[in-house]
Amino acid sequence: MGNEALKTEHDSLLVETDQKHLLITGDARPGESFYRRLRQYTQKIDVLICPFPFLGLKSARKCLAESFSPDQIFLVHLPSPELDPGNWISSTVKICQEARDGLARPVYCQTAGTCYRLGS
Repeated sequence: MGNEALKTEHDSLLVETDQKHLLITGDARPGESFYRRLRQYTQKIDVLICPFPFLGLKSARKCLAESFSPDQIFLVHLPSPELDPGNWISSTVKICQEARDGLARPVYCQTAGTCYRLGS
């Protein structure tokens, strides 16, 4: 996935085991074309590890909810609370709390060095 206007590319990584599909996305804003291409490789995402705009932007959330329903979501790349003049953290949390699209509540990975357990 990438941003053609900015000429940047971001790789995503799909890890498949016998029983789980884990997707670690790139940093570009997701859209319908990203999920359409991903469907060529998998029909299910059990664990999604992605930057906060994947759930903090309503349009991106909608694309995800229409394409996949991950069992577990980890949001990464959140700004440091003291370096968030745009209030991205509180906006993302609010959108996730108010959303009624059936997506799993995310784990906000905000503390460096913290280990987060994958569901079984």
